[in-house]
Amino acid sequence: MLATGQNNEKEYYQASNATEGGGNLIITARKQAVGGMQYTSARMNTQNKFSVKYGRIEARVKVPNVAGMWPAFWMLGNSISSIGWPKCGEIDIMEQANTNNTIYGTIHWADVNGNHVQYGLTTTTSINDYHVYAVEWDASSIRWYVDSNLYCTANIANNINNTGAFNAGNFFIILNLAVGGDFTGGTAINNAALPTQMLVDYVRVYRAS
Repeated sequence: MLATGQNNEKEYYQASNATEGGGNLIITARKQAVGGMQYTSARMNTQNKFSVKYGRIEARVKVPNVAGMWPAFWMLGNSISSIGWPKCGEIDIMEQANTNNTIYGTIHWADVNGNHVQYGLTTTTSINDYHVYAVEWDASSIRWYVDSNLYCTANIANNINNTGAFNAGNFFIILNLAVGGDFTGGTAINNAALPTQMLVDYVRVYRAS
């Protein structure tokens, strides 16, 4: 979990920013200089511990309502260690930035020439509350939900548009709270609102029968 930020993020990920309390996993972003970065946060991932192919993957999460924050719940193909990104495939179950009530669901992969391509849609919700963010994934499609609202479906059947990465193997799960970064669009970080927290009530995986 120890790492510096990527995608022009401003945080240093460290274990001490992930705690438990009130039945939640608490990921805290702080104004704290460590490792050459001016902020700290935490990233949890199940690489080499747990991975899944197909099923329903969901988490009940409350995101921070703070400018400059970028909470995410997402997955990467296990093959990232051998073939790299984006060929391994990426499934973004939930991304949100700043104080916007827009929720993003996206997949990333490589076209036949190895170039990065992506597909996804957005929905809106109240970001001051807990919500269940989920994908339902099978050999034909990936479907995104916020609570019971289905808002996006990606066709991955028969390697359409070279989407075979999503049928090739297992994916591991990541939860993180980035500070700054490309996804925030250069919005100034609200230091006065720090520390701030991403609260995770649970993560559940229902395997396909």
